[in-house]
Amino acid sequence: MSRPRLVRLPEHIVEIVSDAGEGAQKAAIAFAQLCAKAGNGLWTVEIIPSEIQPPPHTTASASGNRIRLAERSRVTNAGNLANVVLAFNEMALLSRLEAGSLADDVLVLIDDQAQTFPR
Repeated sequence: MSRPRLVRLPEHIVEIVSDAGEGAQKAAIAFAQLCAKAGNGLWTVEIIPSEIQPPPHTTASASGNRIRLAERSRVTNAGNLANVVLAFNEMALLSRLEAGSLADDVLVLIDDQAQTFPR
Protein backbone atom coordinates (compact mmCIF):
# COMPACT_ATOMS: atom_id res chain seq x y z
CA MET A 1 0.00 0.00 0.00
CA SER A 2 1.37 3.41 -0.93
CA ARG A 3 1.70 6.20 1.59
CA PRO A 4 -0.70 9.13 1.42
CA ARG A 5 0.72 12.11 -0.43
CA LEU A 6 1.05 15.34 1.54
CA VAL A 7 0.23 18.49 -0.42
CA ARG A 8 0.93 21.88 1.12
CA LEU A 9 -1.46 24.58 -0.11
CA PRO A 10 -0.82 28.30 0.39
CA GLU A 11 -4.57 28.92 0.71
CA HIS A 12 -7.88 27.09 0.61
CA ILE A 13 -11.61 27.87 0.77
CA VAL A 14 -13.84 25.57 2.82
CA GLU A 15 -17.63 25.67 3.10
CA ILE A 16 -19.54 23.88 5.86
CA VAL A 17 -23.28 23.77 5.11
CA SER A 18 -26.47 22.15 6.40
CA ASP A 19 -30.13 22.91 6.98
CA ALA A 20 -30.68 25.97 9.16
CA GLY A 21 -30.39 25.07 12.83
CA GLU A 22 -28.39 21.85 12.36
CA GLY A 23 -25.10 23.29 13.60
CA ALA A 24 -23.06 24.02 10.46
CA GLN A 25 -22.34 27.60 11.54
CA LYS A 26 -21.24 26.45 14.98
CA ALA A 27 -19.01 23.74 13.45
CA ALA A 28 -17.53 26.25 11.01
CA ILE A 29 -16.76 28.73 13.79
CA ALA A 30 -14.95 26.01 15.76
CA PHE A 31 -12.97 25.05 12.63
CA ALA A 32 -12.09 28.69 11.92
CA GLN A 33 -10.90 29.23 15.50
CA LEU A 34 -8.70 26.15 15.24
CA CYS A 35 -7.22 27.40 11.95
CA ALA A 36 -6.54 30.84 13.45
CA LYS A 37 -4.87 29.35 16.53
CA ALA A 38 -2.62 27.35 14.17
CA GLY A 39 -1.37 30.66 12.78
CA ASN A 40 -3.35 30.86 9.53
CA GLY A 41 -4.89 34.03 8.23
CA LEU A 42 -8.60 33.68 7.57
CA TRP A 43 -11.79 35.32 6.41
CA THR A 44 -15.23 33.96 7.21
CA VAL A 45 -18.60 34.69 5.67
CA GLU A 46 -21.94 33.34 6.86
CA ILE A 47 -24.15 31.47 4.41
CA ILE A 48 -27.65 32.51 5.42
CA PRO A 49 -30.92 30.82 4.38
CA SER A 50 -32.92 32.67 1.75
CA GLU A 51 -36.03 32.67 3.98
CA ILE A 52 -36.58 33.54 7.65
CA GLN A 53 -38.13 30.15 8.44
CA PRO A 54 -37.34 27.98 5.42
CA PRO A 55 -38.91 24.57 5.00
CA PRO A 56 -36.37 21.99 6.17
CA HIS A 57 -34.32 19.95 3.75
CA THR A 58 -34.70 22.30 0.79
CA THR A 59 -32.14 24.36 -1.09
CA ALA A 60 -33.67 27.48 0.48
CA SER A 61 -32.76 26.23 3.97
CA ALA A 62 -28.98 26.01 3.40
CA SER A 63 -27.01 27.61 6.22
CA GLY A 64 -23.35 27.59 7.16
CA ASN A 65 -20.05 29.39 6.69
CA ARG A 66 -17.38 29.91 4.06
CA ILE A 67 -13.86 29.98 5.48
CA ARG A 68 -10.91 31.17 3.44
CA LEU A 69 -7.65 30.31 5.14
CA ALA A 70 -4.08 31.01 4.09
CA GLU A 71 -0.54 30.62 5.34
CA ARG A 72 -0.08 34.36 5.27
CA SER A 73 -1.53 36.35 8.12
CA ARG A 74 -3.55 38.75 5.98
CA VAL A 75 -6.60 37.55 4.04
CA THR A 76 -8.70 40.39 2.65
CA ASN A 77 -11.79 38.72 1.13
CA ALA A 78 -13.84 35.51 0.96
CA GLY A 79 -12.32 34.36 -2.34
CA ASN A 80 -14.07 32.93 -5.36
CA LEU A 81 -14.76 29.18 -5.50
CA ALA A 82 -14.68 26.73 -2.61
CA ASN A 83 -12.10 23.93 -2.77
CA VAL A 84 -13.76 21.80 -0.07
CA VAL A 85 -17.39 21.55 0.96
CA LEU A 86 -18.63 19.63 3.99
CA ALA A 87 -22.39 19.18 3.54
CA PHE A 88 -24.62 17.74 6.24
CA ASN A 89 -27.16 16.77 3.54
CA GLU A 90 -27.54 16.66 -0.22
CA MET A 91 -29.92 19.64 -0.42
CA ALA A 92 -27.36 21.91 1.26
CA LEU A 93 -24.79 20.70 -1.28
CA LEU A 94 -27.21 21.30 -4.14
CA SER A 95 -27.82 24.87 -2.95
CA ARG A 96 -24.07 25.60 -3.14
CA LEU A 97 -23.88 24.03 -6.61
CA GLU A 98 -26.82 26.17 -7.76
CA ALA A 99 -25.13 29.26 -6.31
CA GLY A 100 -22.04 28.53 -8.43
CA SER A 101 -19.78 28.72 -5.38
CA LEU A 102 -17.81 25.48 -5.86
CA ALA A 103 -14.64 24.90 -7.89
CA ASP A 104 -14.72 22.32 -10.68
CA ASP A 105 -12.32 20.09 -8.71
CA VAL A 106 -14.03 20.60 -5.33
CA LEU A 107 -13.58 17.91 -2.67
CA VAL A 108 -17.07 17.03 -1.39
CA LEU A 109 -17.61 15.47 2.03
CA ILE A 110 -21.26 14.65 2.64
CA ASP A 111 -23.08 13.08 5.57
CA ASP A 112 -25.08 10.13 4.27
CA GLN A 113 -26.92 9.47 7.53
CA ALA A 114 -30.28 11.23 7.24
CA GLN A 115 -31.78 12.17 10.58
CA THR A 116 -35.16 13.47 11.60
CA PHE A 117 -35.40 16.05 14.35
CA PRO A 118 -38.60 17.10 16.09
CA ARG A 119 -39.60 20.59 14.96
